Amino acid sequence: MRAVLLANLFVLFWTTAAFAQKVGDRIIVVTYSAVIDEAKVSSPVYRGTVLKIEQIKGESYWVHPYDKKGWIHSEDVIPFDQGIEFFTEEIRKRPNVGDLVARARIWNEKCEPGKAMQDFDEAVRLDPGASAYSFRAIEWLFRGEFDKAIADQTEAIRLDEVSDSTFQISSSYLSRGDFWMYKREYDKAIADYSEAIRVDPETAGCVYHRRAMAWQAKCDYDKAIADCDEKIRDDPNLSFGYVCRGLVWSDKGDYDKAISDFDKAIRLDSTSSRAYDARAWFRATCPSERFRDGAKAIDDAKKALELWAWNIIPHDIMHTLAAAHAEAGDFQNAVKLQEKAIELTPKWEPKWENDAYRLQLDLYKSGMPFRDGPKK
Repeated sequence: MRAVLLANLFVLFWTTAAFAQKVGDRIIVVTYSAVIDEAKVSSPVYRGTVLKIEQIKGESYWVHPYDKKGWIHSEDVIPFDQGIEFFTEEIRKRPNVGDLVARARIWNEKCEPGKAMQDFDEAVRLDPGASAYSFRAIEWLFRGEFDKAIADQTEAIRLDEVSDSTFQISSSYLSRGDFWMYKREYDKAIADYSEAIRVDPETAGCVYHRRAMAWQAKCDYDKAIADCDEKIRDDPNLSFGYVCRGLVWSDKGDYDKAISDFDKAIRLDSTSSRAYDARAWFRATCPSERFRDGAKAIDDAKKALELWAWNIIPHDIMHTLAAAHAEAGDFQNAVKLQEKAIELTPKWEPKWENDAYRLQLDLYKSGMPFRDGPKK
């Protein structure tokens, strides 16, 4: 009876704590759950996912996991500060990969990368399956260890290919394609993205824009636009496809089509941080004076920061805000913001991006704005 009472008190403790949250608090998903958007469409959200509360309605929280937004019930989450204790107890009762990965994510959020890697290593030791290698590969990526990330993901692909899950095989190729992108190995990235599409055409919608970015990096704009078109065709109401295509049009020098796609993306989703960021960058850096507007670029970049749903300030939006201030002639703030963007840049970002940030900082210090012209 005492054990039952303690168990009930334990459940009551977590549930009561979850109800006591406020807007801006971080929470952790502790069940395999889902968020429900305004159209009543359900999207899965996984155990161990860290979220930030944007709104509260009764016993539900409005959150932004991945590229989705929606309501999650308070019973499915606990406060962030209680996550380590919760998952440590779950692992003690039943050691498993899922809870080790969940705890590792929390360690990372707490800036304890050593403890996070211990959990990822233990996950691989406990169950050396594809999922454990994939999770550790992402950790290597976050550390800037791209070769180790690719090695782990290659092992995950080898293990996946003996299974019957086309979705999992496709996902593993997609992940390795992302890792090749960080190394600027664009042909290898395109090969992996193409294989992901071939293996599982049903979920290809989430791959086309990745492959488009690789074609864009190679300055093969027609193929990039074709992939963006496929992304939009797969889900014409998703703003991100238009954001990606707008970026390609801009690189190609077709500015009317670029601004049209950015505006379309915002009309489709007025809460899209990435759409506002893309339009802000375009308005701040377009070589054509007809499309530049420093004041509007600042407004868009500030809106992008305001809408950003995650806990870490995004270095790239801060970088956009710096460019916007430079276009407006406010080089003092442009320098401060660009220095902040450099400070916030995570180690997994490629060296060439850090170099570009520092070159732009030098421009602002000399009283010159940045122009992002067509790529050849």
